[in-house]
Amino acid sequence: MKPIVYFLLGMLVLAQPLNAQLDERHIQSPACRLPPAPFDGYLYVPPPVDPARVQARLTSAVNVNFLPAGQEVFDYTCGAWPADAQAAMNYAAAIWGSLLNTPFTITVDACWSTDMASGILGSAGAATNYLLTDGTNTTWYPVALSELLLGNEALQSTEVRAVFNAGLSDWYFGTDGNVPWNEVDFVTVALHELGHGLGFAGFEEIDDGNGEAECEGIAGEGCYGAEAGGEWYPDIYTRQLELDNGNSLTDLANPSPIIAGLLTGGSNSLFLSGPSLLANNGNSPAMIYTPSTYAPGSTYSHFDLNTFGNELMKPQLDYGEAIHNPGLALNLLEDLGWPVNAAALPVTWVFFEAQEGREAIILRWETGSEQNNAGFEVQRSRDGISWETLGFMPGRGEAAVYKYEDQWPYAGLNYYRLRQLDYDGSADFSRMEAAYFDSGKQANIGFFPNPVQERMTIAYAGFSEPIPFNVTDMLGKVLFQGILRSPREELSLEGLPAGAYWLKVGKELPLTIVKL
Repeated sequence: MKPIVYFLLGMLVLAQPLNAQLDERHIQSPACRLPPAPFDGYLYVPPPVDPARVQARLTSAVNVNFLPAGQEVFDYTCGAWPADAQAAMNYAAAIWGSLLNTPFTITVDACWSTDMASGILGSAGAATNYLLTDGTNTTWYPVALSELLLGNEALQSTEVRAVFNAGLSDWYFGTDGNVPWNEVDFVTVALHELGHGLGFAGFEEIDDGNGEAECEGIAGEGCYGAEAGGEWYPDIYTRQLELDNGNSLTDLANPSPIIAGLLTGGSNSLFLSGPSLLANNGNSPAMIYTPSTYAPGSTYSHFDLNTFGNELMKPQLDYGEAIHNPGLALNLLEDLGWPVNAAALPVTWVFFEAQEGREAIILRWETGSEQNNAGFEVQRSRDGISWETLGFMPGRGEAAVYKYEDQWPYAGLNYYRLRQLDYDGSADFSRMEAAYFDSGKQANIGFFPNPVQERMTIAYAGFSEPIPFNVTDMLGKVLFQGILRSPREELSLEGLPAGAYWLKVGKELPLTIVKL
């Protein structure tokens, strides 16, 4: 079974209101299938964060939901998870959580299944994908990145689905990278599969001309991306790809036999070429895996095996290897749009939070220890991308509790982060936090609850006389309109399908409604 892909068409302009329309669609999109390989020598690539400080270094929450026995994922039936496998899975999730920077929780449904073939270690992919447009390009995005870019965590309860082979007797569940020559490192496999779910994966097919059409039902035709409304659109991974002549893959006719040739062209066929990846690969594009025999779930969505034998996202893993650093995969995710962290902080974090007060948004954070810490720049953003510095809090050189008040927050959603500064001038960032500010001092209009199920209350602090309001879809189509006749009125959204909508009251800025 191939994963459901949701169709979300909208304006991906993060500093402005987003226009979008939600619609469910099914798409041919195989998940990664990672096979094992014979022992070829020991290899340990440690995580970029000190392994002992991975938990303290978390800047994003990557939470693993260990599915119970009997549940199914990708047509695999799950069994009971061993405790040591759970610990290794959580460690892998924490490594990703120490490298990405999002205020939204990434939930992973993880299945431990005996149904997998002996030659497969694991399989994973985004739980769903969304189609977004920036007014020029229309592109499929994995759900976790879609939620970040749209500023809407309520799109999906699960962002990644992963299955691991419970029938393999050769697993190594340690987190120290000391893998025996005759065992397979589970942390590496878990990191690899999570990388696919976060966006290191593309949609591609080669049509066999029999039965269900992979592309257009024409034998020997290849395609990338997925069709929606009679048009083919690439995924964000595919938009990073170029040919050996430097031309973009997306400039070619799609579907076409040329695409099939590139998918089975071997070396020198297709290359990843985003700016972050180029900068960390000697300013050279990175070749991807396109073997002469097409392998769904492996072809196209990995680095070339011969060129990148020490990279996490290669198409097979040898016995005795432990690769706990995403390497160039992290640069690829940055090119897709993920905010990433490059180095470890010299402080251990207990918590960082942002909460709305009566007259301000209150930021609080606590450190468990501090070394070489000059202090913290407090930064704010309207969109999670462009940041401004509000103030500076000196470090105290030891475990401490800090408090900062933003007296003039933006109306609506505010993003916050801390830029931690060393005495030597180097710097890094905390995780992001978000808070709404709906005080009458800054915003006249508010509503609750959000997300909403059937009914919500509109509160208008600037009410002086009846004023028109409306609810539209994300493309601006008016679905409901009325007149506010008091400062607080209840509105029924019964009958509207689940999704995202705009509430517009008079000349106030529109607010986003998420309906469950």
